[in-house]
Amino acid sequence: MKAWISYVYGKMHRSRNGRKFFILVLLVMMLVFQVVDYHAARQAYQLLGESSLLSGAMSLTPYHIRVPFLGEVMELGLGKLVVPLLYPFLTKVWVYFIALGTTMMLFSYRLADRVLLRIHASRILQISLASVAILMVVVSMGRSFLLFELLMMLLMAGIIYPFPQQPSSSRGTARWQDLGSGPLEKQAA
Repeated sequence: MKAWISYVYGKMHRSRNGRKFFILVLLVMMLVFQVVDYHAARQAYQLLGESSLLSGAMSLTPYHIRVPFLGEVMELGLGKLVVPLLYPFLTKVWVYFIALGTTMMLFSYRLADRVLLRIHASRILQISLASVAILMVVVSMGRSFLLFELLMMLLMAGIIYPFPQQPSSSRGTARWQDLGSGPLEKQAA
């Protein structure tokens, strides 16, 4: 397995087809995450709808708790406990539109290559994307978890996405020098 991953990474470094394969795998994974999140949200909404129709007949606990200071009985039913439990799974519609729009834009190889190379090249962009993703989940209390997953997937793909191998000129030397391959580094070795 390790040899195959090294082979694919080497192909990504050397050829455009290897990079296209990596972007295609990334897009398929993004679409799979969106489908799974859609089905989880649909089941959560269905369970919530059933609980409201049955008006508490489905209960997580059959007990009644007496509230000592108010003197009234509070019933722990599905409507009281399930809504907080299902809240992270109740994905908003705008989250699906943003996720699908982002994924559709990445079907353009040039745009996806540019985005992943920019993420790979900039540590500040990597830190800011991770911060935005974490802040987005915390502020929305889990309802935009799909965007968090897709952003982290894009971030991880951008971190491991290699710079392409630069073509050499007619004189046999590289037109651009990679980091760490300058004359001072060669003298030190």
